[in-house]
Amino acid sequence: MKSIRIKIAALVLVLALGACKKFLDEKPNQALYVPTKLTELLALIDNTADMNFGYGNSLIEVLADDYYVTYSNWQSAELVQRNHYVWTGETSDLLNWQQPYLNAISCSNVILDQLQKIDKKNDISLSQQIEGSALFLRSFGFYQLAQVYCKPYSETAGADLGIVLRETVDLEAKSIRSTLAETYHKIVTDLNRSLQLLPEYSEYRTRPSKVAAYAMLARVHLSMREYENAQKFADLALELNNKLIDFNDLPVGSSLILPLSVNNEEIIFFSSLNSSILTSLNTAKIDTNLYRSYGADDIRKNVFFIQNTGANAGTYRFRGSYYVRTASTISSVFNGLTTGELYLIKAECLARKGNTIEAMKTLNALLKKRYKRNAFIDFSAGTPTEALNTILTERRKELIFRGQRWTDLRRFNLEGANITLKRKLNDQIYTLPPNDARWVVPIPREEIAISGITQNPY
Repeated sequence: MKSIRIKIAALVLVLALGACKKFLDEKPNQALYVPTKLTELLALIDNTADMNFGYGNSLIEVLADDYYVTYSNWQSAELVQRNHYVWTGETSDLLNWQQPYLNAISCSNVILDQLQKIDKKNDISLSQQIEGSALFLRSFGFYQLAQVYCKPYSETAGADLGIVLRETVDLEAKSIRSTLAETYHKIVTDLNRSLQLLPEYSEYRTRPSKVAAYAMLARVHLSMREYENAQKFADLALELNNKLIDFNDLPVGSSLILPLSVNNEEIIFFSSLNSSILTSLNTAKIDTNLYRSYGADDIRKNVFFIQNTGANAGTYRFRGSYYVRTASTISSVFNGLTTGELYLIKAECLARKGNTIEAMKTLNALLKKRYKRNAFIDFSAGTPTEALNTILTERRKELIFRGQRWTDLRRFNLEGANITLKRKLNDQIYTLPPNDARWVVPIPREEIAISGITQNPY
């Protein structure tokens, strides 16, 4: 990853303070400055431009099947995005590969490195919070990369290619891809370490917390198909925060923008994907069958979607991101952690181990906040399989455009779902069969040429 190291060289001294505007205003000579105080390191954690906004990989939505675009919209996109949309194995998308390394991962490494050099005796609690936050944020970045550039976790993880686990600010450190088992071991180990350091709750939703670490561990273990652990961490997170928004109380109107505050109480940790014109709310049309799966009494149908007009009349666009606040931010979507996701993780894990009653009880606790009060009737299931199918359907409906569908599809195919994705453009059909090599995105060719790391087969 020499190409990344070249850019990190400039970051080691200045990135650490580069995006905290208030701090930079106080330190005009920041180009020669290295953080020497805990409060300065905390300012890096609060650097939302690198740590939270546009941090996740947009490919995780571009590749998925919750939407489609018209041929003219597709033609207007950059070549790399057009190729990803039809799963052709494009290898020139350097931005999506580099961004997590250059932003949250490298900044977290700077924080962890400087933390070892700073006097921490006067505020052990703050020191622990900073260390735990950096470990969490780096793990979040590693996980995002693994969902796109690695195979899904399975029994072959010890032999499968993982990501480059960049854990140092040493610019000369050789870039070597870990195994997938090593990648996930690092993610889980650092998240578990962060649990010992973080406060239960954070002052801001952009800061990591213990409940966020529990929630992230639940998400990670679910993706690994380690359902016992996924439920355990979902339960631990819900013990600290089980709040849900009642959609009955939302002032749903005709505006494009979701009538939810970015600071709504369901958000445990805030993060958003970087932008893509294909998944922009002005471009992406919701899959017709998915839209129809929302019943008339399901308030999400009006909260999440708005009908298109003009040439696109009869189609619907998504407006349900917890990120969207103004019309200028419609290209990025929320991919952070919420209590709603935790209810779904818990329900799925209960169903998978045969506890149908508790699984449906957990699902209904969520759905009664999503359906019209006087119309909602508890969902029921006669068997664990029926419960699981219902829960997975609701998972897709609740977590639409949250950066979870691609990971779920890969996980389901490992379970034998045999899902084939299809796109239609100008009467041409493109397909992605289950477990095809193209379910893993190739490393950008520029990165391979410079660093020599091993390429994914495709």
